[in-house]
Amino acid sequence: MAVALSALTVHAALLRAPVPHVLVATGAGISTQHRTLQHSCRPNIASIHANAAWLPACSAAQAPLVALASGSTAALAQTLLSRGMSKSAEPAVATTAGYRAHHAIAFCFMLFASIVGGAVWCSSGGWAGVAASRFATLGPASDTVRFLAAVLLGELLLWDLPTAFWVKRLRRPDMLVHHAAMAIVAALVMRCPVFYGAFYLGFIEISTLPLTANEFFGAAHEANEKQAAAPLDAPSLAEPSLAVREGWMARLAWWRDATQVLAALSFVVVRGFLFTRVTIGRFVPECTSVLRLAGLSVSYRASLQLMIFFTLSFNVLQLYWLFLLLQYTSKQGLGGERPA
Repeated sequence: MAVALSALTVHAALLRAPVPHVLVATGAGISTQHRTLQHSCRPNIASIHANAAWLPACSAAQAPLVALASGSTAALAQTLLSRGMSKSAEPAVATTAGYRAHHAIAFCFMLFASIVGGAVWCSSGGWAGVAASRFATLGPASDTVRFLAAVLLGELLLWDLPTAFWVKRLRRPDMLVHHAAMAIVAALVMRCPVFYGAFYLGFIEISTLPLTANEFFGAAHEANEKQAAAPLDAPSLAEPSLAVREGWMARLAWWRDATQVLAALSFVVVRGFLFTRVTIGRFVPECTSVLRLAGLSVSYRASLQLMIFFTLSFNVLQLYWLFLLLQYTSKQGLGGERPA
């Protein structure tokens, strides 16, 4: 019985947090175990920031403000970029202004997420403790994961989803469902910033970078192709010559095809293989082992259960997208733009 209580206290101390609250047993012997555990685990968590002091972080009280700032910044950037591009003398730019602006902003957000999330995920400190330590919600690593979740929640709610209803080309049902579910996950992680949030909200976005670039160049090439085929009512000095436009299209096609190859390779490795391996091989087993512990608060337990549900659901969606990618590649070969 004493051994069982000691083991419970070890796990509970790793998991305690103000929100959600984790119950910790009391007693002189258990308190000693608790102090020893905190002393041994905190250097491992803090080493993440010792090696990367530049990582942003925020407290639970600051997270809503971070989300508001993130979403407002993205929405403002979308408005300014869209208006600027829509006034372009080049019709191929003006007709795709909203879509191009969206992808330029999305690229910046995904680059930020992949760098910050990757720095936490690839740090040795995150893997130095026992499995339950990766579900702690206190410490520098958790503060960075919370900041990352807040940034993504804000841009999803205030910019990404609203823009998808405004820009027709973004209204793909699977992507709308994906983004709505991502907002829920970001809200969960913002409230319960476990170590795995660095992977699911950050590191894996490295595969989104070439995909976003591919869609950007694909849309630009398609718009120029349509413009080249459209008859001119009257000659215009602003209208480029056929040779110039063909040169643009050739360069756009090269970038479109190059980024499609990178997107396909990164999707297979990151979304197909790594996402599945981490989810099935690490996250679900470790999270399940934590859920077996006694003394967890109802809100904390529910948060972990929801995380398991969403990660498994996302895993199925990633594998479905991987199937579509392989199907498209087998028919069309490498290059081009993924089908809508």
